[in-house]
Amino acid sequence: MNRYPTYYFVILFLAFLLSTIFWWLLLRDFNSSLIQVNTAGNYNESIYEFRPIDPDKIIVDKENNRKVISNIVNIAVKDTLSKTKDFISEFHKSYKQSDYQIIYADSTLNFIQIEVPDDQRIAFKNEIKEKMSPFELLVWDESLFSSNETNSKPDFEWFLRETNLSGSVANIDASDITIAIIDNGFDIYHPALIGRTYLPYNVIDKSENVQPRPENHGTHVASIAAGNQVSEANFHGICQTAKIMPIKIEDDNGYMTTTYIIKGILYAIKNKADVINLSLGLQSLNKISVEEQQNYMEFGAKDEESFWNEVFTYAEKNNTICVLAAGNSAMLTGVDPFQRSPKTIKVGAIDQNLQRTSFSNYGSYTTIFAPGKDILGAKPGNKFEMLEGTSMAAPIITGFVALLKSQNKKRSNAEIFALLHKNTELVNNLPILKYKTLN
Repeated sequence: MNRYPTYYFVILFLAFLLSTIFWWLLLRDFNSSLIQVNTAGNYNESIYEFRPIDPDKIIVDKENNRKVISNIVNIAVKDTLSKTKDFISEFHKSYKQSDYQIIYADSTLNFIQIEVPDDQRIAFKNEIKEKMSPFELLVWDESLFSSNETNSKPDFEWFLRETNLSGSVANIDASDITIAIIDNGFDIYHPALIGRTYLPYNVIDKSENVQPRPENHGTHVASIAAGNQVSEANFHGICQTAKIMPIKIEDDNGYMTTTYIIKGILYAIKNKADVINLSLGLQSLNKISVEEQQNYMEFGAKDEESFWNEVFTYAEKNNTICVLAAGNSAMLTGVDPFQRSPKTIKVGAIDQNLQRTSFSNYGSYTTIFAPGKDILGAKPGNKFEMLEGTSMAAPIITGFVALLKSQNKKRSNAEIFALLHKNTELVNNLPILKYKTLN
């Protein structure tokens, strides 16, 4: 005989059914939120690939008078404890994905790149910090960079003599040191570079293909920093024994952007480069007065300045020092926020008379000057050519820093700065590299 009445089992069945429905609805909503972040939110980093720069989206930003991509805004979360996926989840609660699409994310730097409507870029930049107030954000445009070099008429080689770096000093054993050259492409089979390259990387397609672009730049820069001796050309680089890590950051359309550079720097740091050469700078258009330059350096692009300082501080924490070309605009170094970090070495250019070249940037942000006019270097196709620019001065310092680190790989950035100071002479009121000691 049944101990319980029929209605008792009906109640149990209904309770079980309601419980099942409750948990199904809860898990469905939970899974939907995960899908929103991981699929609609594009958080799965493995699916990201760089989008080619659309030439039709390049505009001149009237606020800062430089070229930017009209529909791209970059964001970084300053708090290193924050998670990229948390930002993405909150972002999609505030913005329609049909209008504001996350197209790239990098959890290493808490970095997110967002595609916005062209006519909303400035408004979006102005409101995003307030709208996403739980997060402390850096916000900046996708600006275009260019290499800091110009063509030069042929002249005799002089930069090795003037810096006291010719001869045996270039052969000091620096085989434990890695120099990363972040640039537009490389002829790694050139006699000046062959047998010296290590972990080549193309940030655009994530391959080892770093073949040179039509404009010779990366090959020339790498050869100055660390090229082999090539007797036929009466040439050798500053440090002939270090490993060269060639990192290509120019896409097939000839563009170099903020994101490409960041990926190149991260690759170099992750692979334990000791020194990074960045012969690059933001594309500026019209010159402005010195007073306007000083005002912009004091008040302008502070988010970008902060962001780049965080990147270079990250490099410093990993015992990697970054050497930057000061630029060829005959303006104050530091107008470009990329150059303001005290963690980096900024290099200006001098000519054969030990005068600042007519094109070199200058000012208190400039760490040191080195030869940058009529500089012999490698050219793809087993050739050599003369180029000029702060792009040529920077790798001279990069090669010298590699020599300094060869004496003690663990030397800190502060120690490298102090040694650079010991190896300078004040000529024509400029601190110019003049090798005296490695210790």
